[in-house]
Amino acid sequence: QNYSRDLFLFLYILLIIASTLTSLKKHQEVSSFTGKSTLYLNRHQTEEWRGWMQVLFLMYHYFGASEIYNAIRVFIACYVWLTGFGNFSYYYTKKDFSIARFAQ
Repeated sequence: QNYSRDLFLFLYILLIIASTLTSLKKHQEVSSFTGKSTLYLNRHQTEEWRGWMQVLFLMYHYFGASEIYNAIRVFIACYVWLTGFGNFSYYYTKKDFSIARFAQ
């Protein structure tokens, strides 16, 4: 593995630009009380964040980018938290405690 910070950053910035140009969607939920409100930490947003973290995990391992080791550890903790938060939110809003959902 030959690590090149310039190549690593170039590919990551290129990926950010390409994804920004192809996926500019705004997810909103219309509230019956105010008529309009933005959901914070909704499913689409947390899945997007987790996807970006997965890309960084793969690039970190592929390039052997040991200089971002600490950031990757923080991202792993965030990834686990977002997964737990998503499961909690689902159970809290849907109240689906079936065996099939629990087994998933």
